[in-house]
Amino acid sequence: MVNVSELGWFHGQSANKWRTVCGLCTLFAFAPLVTYGQLPELASPSTLSGAPTTATFFGGASLDNGQSFITSAGPSDAVDVLARIAVQAEHVNSTGNLYILAVIGEDQFFRNGPDNYELWDGSVEGLKPAVANKLLSAEEALTIVDDLPFGGVGVSDTTLSIYLAYDSTAAPGELFYSGSPISLLIGPNSTAPASQTLYIDTVSAEIVQSKCVLCHVSGGVASTSGLILQPQSEPNHQLNNYNILIDYIANSANGAERILSKPQGLDHGGGVQLAAGSADLTVFSTFIASAKEDIAATSGGVSVTASAIFADVQSDTNEAILRRAALLLAGRLPSEPELAAVVGADDAQLRSTLRNLMSEPGFGKFLLESANDQLLTQAFSDSMFAIVDKKYYPNSAKYFQNISLRQRALIIAKALAEEPLRLIEYIVTQDKPYTEILTADYTMMNPYSAEIYNSGLQFEDYDNYDDWKPGQITDYFRCSVCNQLDPDIIYDIPTDYPHAGVLNSPAFLSRYPSTETNRNRARARWAYYFFLGVDIEAISERTTDQDALQDLNNPTLNNPNCIVCHDIMDPVAGAFQNYSDDGFYRSKQGGNDSLPFSYKRAAGGGYQNGDTWYSDMLMPGFGDAIAPDATNSIQWLGQQFVVDSRFAFGTVNFWYPAIVGREAYSEPVSTEDADYASKLAAYTAEQAMLKATAAAFTLGSAGQGVFNLKELLLDLILSDQFRAG
Repeated sequence: MVNVSELGWFHGQSANKWRTVCGLCTLFAFAPLVTYGQLPELASPSTLSGAPTTATFFGGASLDNGQSFITSAGPSDAVDVLARIAVQAEHVNSTGNLYILAVIGEDQFFRNGPDNYELWDGSVEGLKPAVANKLLSAEEALTIVDDLPFGGVGVSDTTLSIYLAYDSTAAPGELFYSGSPISLLIGPNSTAPASQTLYIDTVSAEIVQSKCVLCHVSGGVASTSGLILQPQSEPNHQLNNYNILIDYIANSANGAERILSKPQGLDHGGGVQLAAGSADLTVFSTFIASAKEDIAATSGGVSVTASAIFADVQSDTNEAILRRAALLLAGRLPSEPELAAVVGADDAQLRSTLRNLMSEPGFGKFLLESANDQLLTQAFSDSMFAIVDKKYYPNSAKYFQNISLRQRALIIAKALAEEPLRLIEYIVTQDKPYTEILTADYTMMNPYSAEIYNSGLQFEDYDNYDDWKPGQITDYFRCSVCNQLDPDIIYDIPTDYPHAGVLNSPAFLSRYPSTETNRNRARARWAYYFFLGVDIEAISERTTDQDALQDLNNPTLNNPNCIVCHDIMDPVAGAFQNYSDDGFYRSKQGGNDSLPFSYKRAAGGGYQNGDTWYSDMLMPGFGDAIAPDATNSIQWLGQQFVVDSRFAFGTVNFWYPAIVGREAYSEPVSTEDADYASKLAAYTAEQAMLKATAAAFTLGSAGQGVFNLKELLLDLILSDQFRAG
């Protein structure tokens, strides 16, 4: 006796059994031999004796008569199963037999003749041919199933495996067979969870089998990781892997966050598998979000779904929403005509009324206050020389320690501190793409800040603080003699300041300074947080391992406990390479770099003349990309940020507290919490809304252009989260 596994054909695990052999006969009623298009090749062609073979086997299931092939089908789908055997060249024109073996659950069947399937006893002698005593052609085509809904014959929620074989009088006693089957997952008759459908249709083959199982399998490189998956050669691998992932997400601390961040290269021994902005990452993120919602629906036996979480919540009326939004966006109560316009109105009318509020001066104040709640640059509103320096900006020199000009100096300081906030206000109120906050080759100036920056802007009233215009810094000087102790110190190298929106705004750089050991890492950390919504400090717990903490071999470059974060952060820190700890552009001798003298003069420090960045750190860049030009790396970084898929989501997170009055929920960690299901449902529902808002923001779905922040804010106001009050 020999079973499937002894032939190299995999024996299925438990599943729904066939009720009768007659049912199988009905299922696999004979279909005529046909010729059709390209079929998937089945792996591992084998022989009974173990000798090598040049025979090849092809087969697949299809819903469109062989135009494309699938690995899963619903029980009501009309499925074709098509196959082709390419026999060894020396077997052509010999007499032989064709065999078809079907495996369902624990049962194995062979096709005996054109329309009869019989249970197989596992012996080679008991195996009967589907097509007997035929003259073998170079290729033998078979239609095994023709337009069959499997659910109609009682087959569902299982995996069907079909193996092909042939023998030839040219090789007596030998059997040539497909080592891998045609495999088809047949879904359950009951409605499967949405995440399961997503997994089978978009994740299983394209991501898990092509990327993850290379390491995350028993005996693989990642076999001790806690996430062990099954290769596609295993029966029911799709359902089994789906359940493994669901269990990991539901029961591992921060499971969803870890399983989404690791393939992006965050603390992942396998490096980057799902690149930022890739279609695969979008697909996988969608699956994870759906999985969390399905988990929330069943956790602890409590039915709490993201879609139903607001079912029993009394949403605000249109009038109440308008009242709250008017106070928030315009700083006033709505007028009676405005209220009358939204009574009983649909969302389109309500949205139009809300958008009108954004044309008022109060909206600019809302933008300034909300942006400052994040960036905090107004902390320097009373200190001009915390932002500029009299040597680099000579027009500021007259205000240095000049008591008689103190009042004007305070006004100038306020203007300098507001500059990045005013840039955001300008871009939003002018309906410009929000991406310009990181790519603008200008900044915003009023008569007071323009005096310091010598922008050449003209103003009707030079005492009008509220007259803000786009302009460029033209009065910045680098030093040719830079030693602070040298009496002949000279700042005489004129510079066209290389603007990159908020990223190198003097106020932003000053608000987030660096040190000789920090090396711009704080700036990188906050750039990630503000503009991509990535909290680097939350990626991994800080190690408490004493050996790791005492490592002196450049741990941020070499120690695995450190590079988890530093591999992400340090290239972006390098993109700020042209800015000194105090935020000044190319501040060192000759105006060629901003590297501290302590590094340049260190024995064996690695500095070479002409360097603009540290040789003992990762090169300036972003992700796997390296900044191509040291002179404009911060402008390059801005361009990289705004095309990254996380930019839209980061923008939503940046502005969400301004609308709802709190940060977005964090994912609940402990599944043992009594209210875990409800917390997870709330988190999942909110994340789904935030991602949908980010997608609409990216695509410009509201018809006002891509990356229009007004429309993003309106989407947040019209969300269930805001309506619930």
